[in-house]
Amino acid sequence: MLEGMSAERIEPDSLVELDDRGRTNLRRFGGEPHARYLVSVRPDGAIVFLPAVAMTVQEAAMWREHPKLMREIAGHVSGGSSMPMVTLDADKL
Repeated sequence: MLEGMSAERIEPDSLVELDDRGRTNLRRFGGEPHARYLVSVRPDGAIVFLPAVAMTVQEAAMWREHPKLMREIAGHVSGGSSMPMVTLDADKL
């Protein structure tokens, strides 16, 4: 299970019933409010939800051009590491 997700124990092949609008509650399986997923339907009918994030074009460019810095920032934001403060000249970004 992904870090930060908690779910009741669900046995494999648990029966899930959809409501009148075709919905079920993903919290039962560890889904969090406002979580995003890439969803695919396999040829056998299996529905697969993969956790996903969305980012701006600018964020994607930062990850592409400065991956080490972005990993440091991500580590800091998640509480895993401290980060020294650096002064940057905006004209050099």
